Amino acid sequence: MAGIAYRKLALEHYPKICVYCGFGISEILEVAHLDQNRSNNDLSNLAILCPNCHKMHDIGLIPTDVIKLMRDERRDVNWKLRIKDAPQKAVITKGTEGLRIAAQKAVKNRDSKAAAQKAVETRRRNREIEIAEDLLQLRGAKNEEGDAPTISLSEVKNALA
Repeated sequence: MAGIAYRKLALEHYPKICVYCGFGISEILEVAHLDQNRSNNDLSNLAILCPNCHKMHDIGLIPTDVIKLMRDERRDVNWKLRIKDAPQKAVITKGTEGLRIAAQKAVKNRDSKAAAQKAVETRRRNREIEIAEDLLQLRGAKNEEGDAPTISLSEVKNALA
């Protein structure tokens, strides 16, 4: 396979997380050639790694057999292990009043974002209406010869930009 087709192949076949550390922002993930031969784009030679783990693999700090084992092993995320006592810790840390305030802030933040999105949409719609009105006025105007001017598609696109 030529070019970067190996990246697409690997991302379509393997989960989009670093096989070693679990990092999961796909735009940042890299596809490693396990034998460090970039012309060997066989799927068995590819693994998805974050930039840090990729570099550590390339310099021998993470062995290839470990990467292969972790790549081919099915893993399930168990968030219960991470958040098993989160509610109790939150009450201890913030108290019930602190939790109530945090919840109010979260709702206010969500409402602010919704209001901002609505304002952006209203401004966009109003701008489109202004442009349409300008175009209608232009269409109704007469040029020096008494003809209505023509409006090109590119002029409309430029006005909308």
